[in-house]
Amino acid sequence: MRLAYSLAFCLAAPWAAPAATLYVAPTGSDPNPGTAAAPLASLAGARDAVRRLKAAGPLTAPVDVIFADGTY
Repeated sequence: MRLAYSLAFCLAAPWAAPAATLYVAPTGSDPNPGTAAAPLASLAGARDAVRRLKAAGPLTAPVDVIFADGTY
């Protein structure tokens, strides 16, 4: 029964609405806000943006980080 509960939770979690969506692209800049129009440039920039979100208050849902194709 415990396995079924864990599996159900794992399957339900991906469909939860994200608390935020951050975008990262090789042509971005880490001072950017991480929007689709002004993406971040690196994994470290995304990490720092998530840390700022967490510092502003508890997250109620996952944060999606979307990476554009390219070389980082």
